[in-house]
Amino acid sequence: MPTYIYRAETQDQKVVLDQLEALSLEHAASILINNGLRIINLREQSNGHIFEKKVQKTFGIITLEDTFLFTRYFAIFQRSGISMIRSLEILRKRARNARFREIIESILADVNGGHTLHYAFFKHPVAFDPFFVSMVRIGEESGRLHEALDRLATKIEKKMELRRKIMGVLAYPVVLLTAIFIIVSFFLVKILPNFASFFEAMSIELPAITKLVLAISLWFKEYYPLIPAGVLFIAVIFKVFLATESGRFSWDRFVLRIPLFGNLVKQTSVSEIFRNISLLYESGYSIVNAFKLSIAGVENVYINSRLIMAVEDIESGITVSESLYRSGVIDDLALDMIMVGEETNKFDIMIRSIADFFEKEVDYVVQTIIRRVEPLMLLILGVLVGSILIAVYLPIFTSVDAVPM
Repeated sequence: MPTYIYRAETQDQKVVLDQLEALSLEHAASILINNGLRIINLREQSNGHIFEKKVQKTFGIITLEDTFLFTRYFAIFQRSGISMIRSLEILRKRARNARFREIIESILADVNGGHTLHYAFFKHPVAFDPFFVSMVRIGEESGRLHEALDRLATKIEKKMELRRKIMGVLAYPVVLLTAIFIIVSFFLVKILPNFASFFEAMSIELPAITKLVLAISLWFKEYYPLIPAGVLFIAVIFKVFLATESGRFSWDRFVLRIPLFGNLVKQTSVSEIFRNISLLYESGYSIVNAFKLSIAGVENVYINSRLIMAVEDIESGITVSESLYRSGVIDDLALDMIMVGEETNKFDIMIRSIADFFEKEVDYVVQTIIRRVEPLMLLILGVLVGSILIAVYLPIFTSVDAVPM
């Protein structure tokens, strides 16, 4: 019998994480509902092979843009007074992604069958995370679904914009490194072998730098076809390494230590966490449950594990500021703002301010990376090309100087 992992909320608003055995996803959901639990997230525990999991993720990809467009138009339709069923029918018809269209059809069938909207959403975690489901549930129960959808659409839009900035930052050094690789490869494969024959014909003693560069050129020309295979092999090994729990934890911790880029990852995670906490806290969730739901979507495993420990400290009676200080992943400025919020009983305002601050901080970090990476890449290109030119022309100048006048 399959095992299902669930995150649910009890009648007294406590979030529990556990597992149960059931015949199907629907059977597991009915068991939880009959036990008086409100489902936040429910998924089957997968024991499949790594390759099988990758194939499942590769085909039928749901993008953040798909979820954003669906949420934004759904909010507009609900605000305009269009019925939920009619809204879903229109969105199903307009969906460009075939996989997402299937998801909307499933949601429509569940709603037509008498299920709540948030229940229909939680069955599709590939498109709607636990935070999304929780916000929809709040909107349904309060009668303000359009407001909840508006907030979600705005949040997703900010996340998309942030991802575009990060991808732009990452793409810039990749493009420059690719250009450097092509230029250096051209010199090593096409230019230097001709000079090697020339130097051999001259029968002159070559400087050490020339011998080194010619040896690299010879090796590169001989084994050049194997380089793509080697890169592919390393990529596969790296993916297998990341698929393990310890490997992913070690890598995510290492990423945070990379100058500039590590700070960008941390600031991005903190910004999203506090934005989610702000929305949930203002919607009536306790601070503990808001934290639990918000950190569930953190992609960095190391940050996630540290914040889970912080939530456990909060539940044991330690203040939020002290618990986050112990986690070691929140900046001092944010901790000071949280402490002030606790002392002045304006925690919601401070949480929102922290989210706004770190979103601006991410923009600053992005610009800093661009300013520093460009000259660094140009310096690397200059050193490599300059070294090759020196290695080529130094023997020529030496031999010319040795000729008697």
